[in-house]
Amino acid sequence: MQQSLVLVGKRKLEWERKALKPIEKDELLIQTIAGAISIGAELPQYNESDVTDLNPIYPKETGYESFGKVIEAGEDVLDINIGDNVLAFYGHKDYGVVKAEKVLKSPKPLIIHMLY
Repeated sequence: MQQSLVLVGKRKLEWERKALKPIEKDELLIQTIAGAISIGAELPQYNESDVTDLNPIYPKETGYESFGKVIEAGEDVLDINIGDNVLAFYGHKDYGVVKAEKVLKSPKPLIIHMLY
């Protein structure tokens, strides 16, 4: 099962659950470790103050950048392995299925710094 964070109205978020599709030969299954939130894009969407979207239509998926660990790789994926850390663009989900050519492999070891 995959959980996705979805904006369903002004300042209203919900978790949506879906079955994950099996990965294709050229895809990766990534378990999310961290996701980015943009105060310039997502915060205005959350507050319905986005000047580029005056009449928002809901529901809307949130997020774009995710950092995670590869937990499954398709048979045609040769340069990324299970256990590798990657950057990908699948939004705020606990798991993402992504074409291997669209991820960035992260060097190891990686230390995540959080700002408070």
